[in-house]
Amino acid sequence: MSHRPLATVQEVADFLNLKDTKTLRNWMRTGYGPTPHKIGGVIRYRWAEVESFVEQSAVFKFVDAEGEHGASEIRISTATDEDLAEAEPERCGCIS
Repeated sequence: MSHRPLATVQEVADFLNLKDTKTLRNWMRTGYGPTPHKIGGVIRYRWAEVESFVEQSAVFKFVDAEGEHGASEIRISTATDEDLAEAEPERCGCIS
């Protein structure tokens, strides 16, 4: 288990670049977003779960690939960075 301090609602809202904590609190009610933990009557988040939420929320990962006749093209991949690195480690142009 990580020994990093737990994050407050405000810290997570800031990290996710949300306008305010209201969005995060609405997510709590609907079950969306990183998992909140109630500890001593206050809501806290594990940073690893916040970072995992961000990673899983990625809509597209763009991979630069060489197209026909040396031209460059953009392909959209749903593979993880690890999958791409294993397949073609020298050509992995993943954007996180």
